[in-house]
Amino acid sequence: MVGLLELAVIPVDDTDVVDSAYQKLKWAERRADELKSDIESYRALDPIQFRQGPSTKSVFDPSLLVVRFYAAVDPQMPDWWGLALGDVLGSLRAALDHALVGHVRNQVPNLPESKERRLQFPVLTEPELWKGTSKNPGPERSLKGLCSPEMLDAVKNCQPFGFLPDRDPQQHPLSVLNRLVNVDKHREVSVVAYVPHELTFDDSAPTVEIVSYAHGTSDLVDGAHAGTVIVRKPEPSVRWQAVSLKPVPTIGYVETTRIPGIVDEPGIGVGTVLDFLVEGVRTTLDEMAAAGA
Repeated sequence: MVGLLELAVIPVDDTDVVDSAYQKLKWAERRADELKSDIESYRALDPIQFRQGPSTKSVFDPSLLVVRFYAAVDPQMPDWWGLALGDVLGSLRAALDHALVGHVRNQVPNLPESKERRLQFPVLTEPELWKGTSKNPGPERSLKGLCSPEMLDAVKNCQPFGFLPDRDPQQHPLSVLNRLVNVDKHREVSVVAYVPHELTFDDSAPTVEIVSYAHGTSDLVDGAHAGTVIVRKPEPSVRWQAVSLKPVPTIGYVETTRIPGIVDEPGIGVGTVLDFLVEGVRTTLDEMAAAGA
């Protein structure tokens, strides 16, 4: 596994704004590939095993026993994954901002630095915000005179509010990127979470009668509840406290990336999310390049 963050200084040439914006995108792709590769290597270690806890009597039926299983995670997930994700997100966001700022520099060479610092590629989910009001001007007003008409149209065409009719603008790649950048500042993004997905048995030679079973719902951190099995209490000659399920049930799990307020779907891994974001930024840069960025 990689395990260490690299620091890089990406040379920026303002004479070729598009190229330097694509350099930032390329850096984001590189870091994303490193992160995805390390996650694959970690997964190959089969780091999550399951142990059976002590049996307990059912509260509601004295003829039944409750058997719970818990996650044992070793090794733990690397801490640097969160830092790498932040690096990717920052580079993707910077690529958008750099393309816009560079275009404005070419259009208005003498723009005061104070105004340039406030420039940011807009990401809007509501169409009325594009124009805004005289008190709170939107990009149509604030960027007029700073961008060429073609560039202004390109930026508008890339907005989430113009997403496909049957898609929620919040699910647009740029909306997801914006949300991730904001929550990453507060460490609210879980880069990789593993959640129980399925609990199955080899019932060809059961040692006890299985009545019902269900996988857990918590993230599979070390010691987390992973599944529960209800069994019929064995004959009096068998100590119920010592009931052991053999073979041990198989508890499947899937990788999940949590984006508060947007995505919490089991099976949507960080690789899928990163590819989605990278492609969204690439499409936007292509649109801006075609408009003369």
